[in-house]
Amino acid sequence: MQRAGAFVALTASEFRIVEYMARNSGRVLKSHEVLNAVSSDYEYLPREAQDVFKVYVRRIRRKLEPNESEPRYLVTVRGFGYRLEGGSAITPALRSAATTA
Repeated sequence: MQRAGAFVALTASEFRIVEYMARNSGRVLKSHEVLNAVSSDYEYLPREAQDVFKVYVRRIRRKLEPNESEPRYLVTVRGFGYRLEGGSAITPALRSAATTA
C-alpha cells in the first residue's frame, strides 16, 4: 500500500481488514463482522471482537492516516462500528499491492 507516495507495509491481517472494508466502503461495519469475514480459523464473538479490532484500528490508523487522532479514512461511528471512507480510491492501491506481494 502507498501513503503520500511512500510504501506502507501492512501485516497480512491488516491488509485483509482494509481490503474487506474497502470492498464495503461507506458502509458501517461491526468489528465482529469484519474479523469473522477475514478470519477463517476462528469465530469472534461481538464483545471479544471489539477489543481485538481496536488494536487493529490503532495500528492501521498509525500507518495510513495523516493524523491518527483525527482519522479521515478509518472512521469510528460511535455506538455502531467502523466505516472506511474513500474506499474507491483505496481499492486500486490494494489491488496493485496484492499483485506485488
